[in-house]
Amino acid sequence: MTLLEQLEQQFKALPPEKQSEVVDFAAFLRQRATSGPHKPRSCAPNGIRLNERRFRHQHRN
Repeated sequence: MTLLEQLEQQFKALPPEKQSEVVDFAAFLRQRATSGPHKPRSCAPNGIRLNERRFRHQHRN
């Protein structure tokens, strides 16, 4: 049995509300994968901007 066949079998065994969740999640992943290249963050996740040149200068050995 192929992986696709296994997934189909497991999907069909789910109740309808769970099947709907799986379909919604697959659509989310598809949209995310095709939304184009992601831009690199200009700041750290906490919002603090890092000046890379200053950081490198201060942390030279």
